[in-house]
Amino acid sequence: MTQINIPADGLQIGDVILHAAGETEVRALTRNGHTITTNPGADDQITGQVWQHVEARRGGQG
Repeated sequence: MTQINIPADGLQIGDVILHAAGETEVRALTRNGHTITTNPGADDQITGQVWQHVEARRGGQG
């Protein structure tokens, strides 16, 4: 897996978001205007703005 720093709007299913509380695997995404929600309705839901940068790991690259 390759570590990347991208705008949240670039997240894809299967990415793993790296954050202060640990890691969150992206299983579902919803976009509503400038807001993006990862894993909506789940205990590990993350909501933010599409332009916010996130650290993530992505498989299949490099």
